[in-house]
Amino acid sequence: MHNAALLLTFVALFGILVTGCDKQEVGPDSTSISAESLFNAISRVEPWRSTKDYTSNDWKNAIEAARMFQNATPSTVELVLQRFAETEPGAIKDDFIEMSKLLLILRIAFDLPESATNNPSASAMTWESGRSEINADGSFNVAWPIRWNNGRPILIKRYSGLSGPAYTVLGDYHIFRSRYPFRKLPEKGSTKSP
Repeated sequence: MHNAALLLTFVALFGILVTGCDKQEVGPDSTSISAESLFNAISRVEPWRSTKDYTSNDWKNAIEAARMFQNATPSTVELVLQRFAETEPGAIKDDFIEMSKLLLILRIAFDLPESATNNPSASAMTWESGRSEINADGSFNVAWPIRWNNGRPILIKRYSGLSGPAYTVLGDYHIFRSRYPFRKLPEKGSTKSP
């Protein structure tokens, strides 16, 4: 087991060096976030469901997980994303899929454009969108299925299924990390916009 963890760490670090994904600034607390605490925070996040909307408490947990994600080292993030993908590799429940937690966290953690000329996301063909990621003017909401309103996230569509290949969370992470800064999140415990 120790060798497997060491191998995953090596692969994650090698991937960062090869892809050039070392441009993202990390917070001052980046060394204090362990893989276990980040994994546990992600596990506590409510999945994107087809039968209910996110509550304010659901958003609080998701934002806290995104904040931890931002403050973890890139190698820790990659290790946790890989571990989560291996633990829940597309496990479909009654009205959600566990990997949707990572879809949401990445879209909270990164400051993604809601009006882009194209959609660079590796997940663009994975989730049933009903074309709701395309704005009225033909631009793409890269943060889909989230839209930000006065510094607060809202879901613009409930989960409605998968329509393509498995979600490649590491693909999204590498793309976002190389192209976009982290989002300024509300202060912990704050009810105000950032």
